[in-house]
Amino acid sequence: MKADSWNTASHGPISESAIRELHRPPDSHRISPSVYDGGTRFQGTMRYGRVYVLAGHCAYSFRTNSVRLGPGEFCDLEQGEYDFQVLGGDPCSLVLVWDLSGFFRSVDGKLPH
Repeated sequence: MKADSWNTASHGPISESAIRELHRPPDSHRISPSVYDGGTRFQGTMRYGRVYVLAGHCAYSFRTNSVRLGPGEFCDLEQGEYDFQVLGGDPCSLVLVWDLSGFFRSVDGKLPH
């Protein structure tokens, strides 16, 4: 996993609305904005996804990889158990995105009723 920089020239300033515009159609993605206070730490489990950092600094640690992110950076995250930490005393504002295309589809490729 590695942090990449948001392309302001192509997408404008990083924001929740710009991220939503990038991940279309909206019903094919779960987009979850969150703000965590400085020093926040927790553990969790996730499926593959992408995180965008709007403000502040944070770190994700998985079993075999870790990444530190700052404002205007994003990263494709692994699936599985992780530790999350806000680095420093300032809040961290981030947006998590999961691609749901195919997630709710049946074996024959049609949406379930």
